[in-house]
Amino acid sequence: MSRSPTASPLTVTWLLASAVALGCSEPTAQPHANLSVTVVSEPIPWSTASINGAPNWAGGFSLDVLLRNQSTVASAEYLQCGPALERESQPGTWTRDVEPMCALEGTNPIVVPPLGEVQLHSTISGGYPAMTVAPGRVRLLYRYFTTGVAGTADEARSAPFELK
Repeated sequence: MSRSPTASPLTVTWLLASAVALGCSEPTAQPHANLSVTVVSEPIPWSTASINGAPNWAGGFSLDVLLRNQSTVASAEYLQCGPALERESQPGTWTRDVEPMCALEGTNPIVVPPLGEVQLHSTISGGYPAMTVAPGRVRLLYRYFTTGVAGTADEARSAPFELK
């Protein structure tokens, strides 16, 4: 009759410690969508009136953009509130010029599937007294969520462009 092997107390302690450590480890993070923003048309001012021969951007403008989801596994949801407009106040320093108002209730998001893209005609309005659209170097900021992942919105920015 052979005797079955027994584990040493040191081995048992190591196995228990490993099991406890594995049970306490952080859960694997869920993948997130990864949107990129590409401006695909020149901005068109809303007003046809010019100021000293230059376009009148004060009322706002519209342009076409392409939202591309670079994630291979997660969908992005964009709430259609319109982008925020950031202005370069000093080289490399960006400030928010226009922030869209967004009612979350009743808004059907645009879903951008993994590796998918959506072209939008976006409008930017300086409709609030403290927020005006003016000539200068600007970029668009889009906020979006990853489908099925709770938390704060992710942000995607366009490359800077000029309002002349």
